Amino acid sequence: MASNGPDSGAPAPPPAPPPAPAAGAPVAIVTGANSGIGLAVCVALARAGYTVYGGMRATASAAELLAAAAAAAVDPPGAVHVVRMDVGNDRSVATAVAAVLAATGDRVDVAVANAGYGKRVTVEGVPLSDYQSMMNVNFFGALRLVQACVPSMRRRRSGRVLGVSSVIGLVAFPFFGAYAASKFAMEGLWESSHAEYKALGVHFILMEPGPVATPMAHRPPGPWSPPDELVPVWDAYAAQFMAEFFSIAHTPDACADAFVRAVSDPAPALRYMTHPPSEGMLRTKVADLDGKGVAATTLALLATAKPGGGSTPPPAEADRAEQ
Repeated sequence: MASNGPDSGAPAPPPAPPPAPAAGAPVAIVTGANSGIGLAVCVALARAGYTVYGGMRATASAAELLAAAAAAAVDPPGAVHVVRMDVGNDRSVATAVAAVLAATGDRVDVAVANAGYGKRVTVEGVPLSDYQSMMNVNFFGALRLVQACVPSMRRRRSGRVLGVSSVIGLVAFPFFGAYAASKFAMEGLWESSHAEYKALGVHFILMEPGPVATPMAHRPPGPWSPPDELVPVWDAYAAQFMAEFFSIAHTPDACADAFVRAVSDPAPALRYMTHPPSEGMLRTKVADLDGKGVAATTLALLATAKPGGGSTPPPAEADRAEQ
């Protein structure tokens, strides 16, 4: 788990300076690059011509990323580099981004705030420190990357800042309140910053994946249990809805294609949905000013997962079932 605070523990030895980018190549920084969406985005951007600096807490985890880049026949070879970056630590992010900017001549064209994690929780029985840790990584980790990269983009009047939110960043699923809170916070910051920086040539873009087949999809809950009254629906929800939800998951590579569109569009949108089957559920929030549609949708998720209940409709069908 990332360090929970601005600067904790003894300072690590300074890493080796990252290599300079290929001549004329645009530059991207991606956090959480050791697996899943982050790894796929690094490879996809490199194939699109970027020199990519993939951030990860433990550079010992770099082998999978570098192997994936090699297998994808990235041209030029060596367009993907690994930098040590713990997004939960102020100094680690500032140091890593400063090293990249020194290597690139104060240039970063794309910053992707991807690092994050989620677990099932309830508001009872879970230490506050677990909520704080998730917010520190998922939200403040993204903000640390923004604060380190945006000044360079502003000076150059060019750049795109991609925040990896989620469908749960628009519609909070039951028992994912902590994760949803961190993504709601990201959504608010990005929406505000999108308006503030667009005229300066810096575009804040929200990426909203649906279910993606990554290790996080199978992360077990922490060492806590819900109150006895919630145990039946907690168990049924995990066994029914979540299993079926992830049965329609798309791959990290398919998800990464949307990131390439977001950095390539001449007039980038604020939001990019990466999973069409989830769009029916998301429309209840996007076009729902008073919240009634969202309340009906989230209640329907639990109603269909009650013990002894039938199968759960896919997310795109849940809203129609209530109409």
